[in-house]
Amino acid sequence: MGPRISIKTTVVVGMLLLGAGLALWGCGAEPGSTTSEAVPASTTVASTKASAVLSFEEAWAASLAELEALGPTRVTMTETIAGQVQAPGATSPEAGPAQQTTQAEQLLDFARERARLTVHDSDGSITTTVVNGRERTSTRSDSLTSARLVSASRYVSLEAPEGLAIPLWAGNAVGPTQGYPDLLTVASIDPGSQPSEGTVEKIKDGSTKLSWERTTKGVTSAVKVALNPDLLPTRIEMKSQGTPTEGELQGARLEYSLIIEYRYEKVASLADSDFVLDVPADAYREGVTYELSLPRPWSEQADWGQYWLGQAVGQWKLIRAEYALHGDSPELGSGAEPRDEGVFLIYERPDKASPNENIQMIVRPLEGRYFEDSRKFAEQRVASGDWVRQEKTLAGQPATLYSGSLEGGADSHIDSIYVFLPDAFVNIQVSAPVDPLLVLEALSPVE
Repeated sequence: MGPRISIKTTVVVGMLLLGAGLALWGCGAEPGSTTSEAVPASTTVASTKASAVLSFEEAWAASLAELEALGPTRVTMTETIAGQVQAPGATSPEAGPAQQTTQAEQLLDFARERARLTVHDSDGSITTTVVNGRERTSTRSDSLTSARLVSASRYVSLEAPEGLAIPLWAGNAVGPTQGYPDLLTVASIDPGSQPSEGTVEKIKDGSTKLSWERTTKGVTSAVKVALNPDLLPTRIEMKSQGTPTEGELQGARLEYSLIIEYRYEKVASLADSDFVLDVPADAYREGVTYELSLPRPWSEQADWGQYWLGQAVGQWKLIRAEYALHGDSPELGSGAEPRDEGVFLIYERPDKASPNENIQMIVRPLEGRYFEDSRKFAEQRVASGDWVRQEKTLAGQPATLYSGSLEGGADSHIDSIYVFLPDAFVNIQVSAPVDPLLVLEALSPVE
């Protein structure tokens, strides 16, 4: 008998789907709104749009279009996963297939730019997300021994989302922060994933079945999506097997299957109260995040110096800019402290060689634990001979500069730069093949 490994099915599923650990989103149905009025199911036979002969690409595009065109709708979803792992050198799996069931409910009201998703996991956790115009509010309730710990967060966008306020939930077929529209385009998230050419099968009852395969880092997944006569997804099936070529499960033999079933209930209307998320007064609050403008990532909430690297550093363009204010309590183990705040900027290039290739920049005030701990960490690195401290003029101001490298996991090397300016602390992490001096030269205030 070969060596044995002990691993939860949730980790197995995550590694198979995305090539990295994937925290499952718990899910389950919330009680229905008492103010929603059900609409009788249509008695129309197969619609003409489904009876037409469509190519795979046309059928997929039509399915996404039908989702965006939905009126007020309640969708209930059930996901069933079974999987097993066989350690390298073992002659049999560690155990028989472990099964897990997840349920979710989604309220869709796209015409009014709002949606709600509630997910109950088999471990008792509950995650609820509401998008109402420009604001996205989320709560997560984790079951503890004698109580429930609830965390809450809020995200304020510059503009209301276009299309699907919250994409139709697709569980672990794509990942907890994505949805059904991402099912076919998962290769854009993982450059190592290559989907095969899809096929279309017309069923006599007017429904359609889409099928394709994709291979990601040694694991091949066969995917089937059943569409009803209105081209809405009613079932996703995925069967995967293989031996991961990297990650924690490298060399292990993995098998799993996943089924997601959908049921749609069109309603006359959804109440405003359905899109108001009640946060308990004693919630463990994670904070609020504000999206910033890419041409000028300046925050009204920050009262300290704000800096950036311009709209681009060579090929690396600014793709995300946010101001985040945290309200976490250190006693609850989050690692943050009340009023921790910062501007977060991420630069990427279209042809990046890995999902982790980027330039990250964080600007913080000259106070608080992050500032103090960062200064202490940098001095310790200098004392050990790993980093270098310099006095320079940066962004037109005198600055103390600490620079060196960090071990960055899968991508092994990160150039780390700490800049202490008279009015702000700047932390730059370069996980990309670009000269750190070029990055420093681009540092400038946000005018």
